[in-house]
Amino acid sequence: MARLCVSIPVHEQLPVVVDQLDNFRAFLPPDTVIVIHLAAGFSDPVRMQTILPEGIYANPVSLPTRWGNVMDQHAANFRFASEIEEFDYFVLHASNDAFFAKGAERYLSGVDALVQRYPIDPSRNSPELEQLARTIGAERIYNSQVEGTAYRKDLFAEMVELVERHWRPNPAAIHAPEEWWYPTIAHTLTGSTRPPYVYCETHRHVTKHEPTPALLRALRDGRYAEEVRDDDQYLSVSEDYQENDFNHVFAVKRVPRVWDDPLRTYVRSLSREAGPRLRLRAPVDVPPFVAVGFAEEALARPELLKGYREAFSAGDGATLILWVPQDARAPGIEPRLVDACERAGLMEPGAPDVTGLVLPVAAESELLLAGIADVYCGAELPAGPFSELIHVKPEHTRRLRRLAELAAKAPPA
Repeated sequence: MARLCVSIPVHEQLPVVVDQLDNFRAFLPPDTVIVIHLAAGFSDPVRMQTILPEGIYANPVSLPTRWGNVMDQHAANFRFASEIEEFDYFVLHASNDAFFAKGAERYLSGVDALVQRYPIDPSRNSPELEQLARTIGAERIYNSQVEGTAYRKDLFAEMVELVERHWRPNPAAIHAPEEWWYPTIAHTLTGSTRPPYVYCETHRHVTKHEPTPALLRALRDGRYAEEVRDDDQYLSVSEDYQENDFNHVFAVKRVPRVWDDPLRTYVRSLSREAGPRLRLRAPVDVPPFVAVGFAEEALARPELLKGYREAFSAGDGATLILWVPQDARAPGIEPRLVDACERAGLMEPGAPDVTGLVLPVAAESELLLAGIADVYCGAELPAGPFSELIHVKPEHTRRLRRLAELAAKAPPA
């Protein structure tokens, strides 16, 4: 099977970025390479790389994000990925895409590109694109959505070279250049194409079928593909327009970049059906089973520490991480935490590991802890990344051992 390299420019909501990576990892083959481009000023790609698991990369080059420069970001990701990994296809995505079904890699196998073919009126083109079309002998200028387009590695390398030679930023442009340049070049260089596999709002030229859980269910079970065959508007689309094959749509565009948005929450449930939760790389070595909670709650609820002590012994491969928020910690919390651990028997020989971890009050800290943990211990399960963890209340921590045993039998992430 061909190996994919997926390119995603991202620029906001770091927890949502990891949520998208979790989704892609669940639905794409395990050997898929994923490269994210972090917009300049959004987050440090070097620091981000320290927590990303194997096969997922943060491009160390960060370009400013603005309308009309997505080609620069995908080209930067392509160059970076080509230096560090071998792959067969380069696949383009946006930061608000999400998969809802498996099979994209089988759909693109055997063709040179996934790209739409929608002829565009030459009078609307930029002079630079018209010059490129003459240079490469393009018979028409074409438009395509970008999300879910894919190109053989050698084909995209040639496309990048042509774009860099001819394209110049044009603030007055009325189109997103990646939607015209890529398809025009691709359809000129090869006739071996299929439509992209992402459903987005450009379909059928209206938004009456905006992405919802109901729409995704219809796409997953084939009812949507059957329905559009009887739609008068769909059938009136020009024969020159290579519309998407709704029997082979595996992902959707415009999932709001909000953690608890209903559509994102539904997609997250599909991710859990498709595969295990993405585990981030811990900054230090951690044992196989990790429980996390807040230090203040462990002090207020001593049964949390006592139950953990009853559940495990040293050598059981478990740890309890107690988060001490750096910017909001109460005076003297560290010695009080040590006293509480002593009273719970956690300082005795043979006791399981427990760590008080001082981290800033930031999305990155919560993301990191949720990404390396199996269980959240506390009275109430917080919203955000912690909400994906198994919830164990303080009075039930003695049951953690059974959860650790079940986790050990689960397939690896």
